[in-house]
Amino acid sequence: MVSVDGGDLERPGEIAPKRFTTKNNKVGEKMFIKLSSRTAPILLLILSALWMAWGVFPLFYSLLFPNADIKHIVRALEGSETLSGDVGRLVEQITSSVGQLKRAIQITAYSSVEYKLVEPRTTKTTQVSYLAWFKKQSKPMIFVVTRTEVDGSSVRIRTDEGSLFGVLEVYLPPALLVALSLYWFRRRRSFDAAINARGSS
Repeated sequence: MVSVDGGDLERPGEIAPKRFTTKNNKVGEKMFIKLSSRTAPILLLILSALWMAWGVFPLFYSLLFPNADIKHIVRALEGSETLSGDVGRLVEQITSSVGQLKRAIQITAYSSVEYKLVEPRTTKTTQVSYLAWFKKQSKPMIFVVTRTEVDGSSVRIRTDEGSLFGVLEVYLPPALLVALSLYWFRRRRSFDAAINARGSS
């Protein structure tokens, strides 16, 4: 006895159904793949540009609307203003250590607002970094001024020496991603143009 297994047998008078793909379906799939390949670099370019703007916008905003307290400290370090109280003593400590400020170029800015529910209070922090030249130093340094305000009344000013890595960390990753997405977008357009030229010839 021989047994046969592995498929449906056609009955006399019946036509076996056939699976087929129409030409329109193939064209639709190709168009979807083509649109997806074009959308990916554009989406990456938009996201990288937003990331870059997130780091650059606070800098331009602080240049147009500088914080008054930080501005007074910079002027006092330059010798054009005289401050009193804790801030005045802070300026004296800095000038006695590194000398008077000769030049300052703002390179980064950062602002944040923190609200704590456990102990209801609002903390506002503004941080500005400068590439600064002081009289007693032969090389420029990254000078960071941080202003912290609690509940709109208590204000504290702190100064630190920053690092080049901290500045690069703000701008370099999004800048590299923007450059990569632009390169990918232009390569994609060149590739599509070459394919269209071959199809029309």
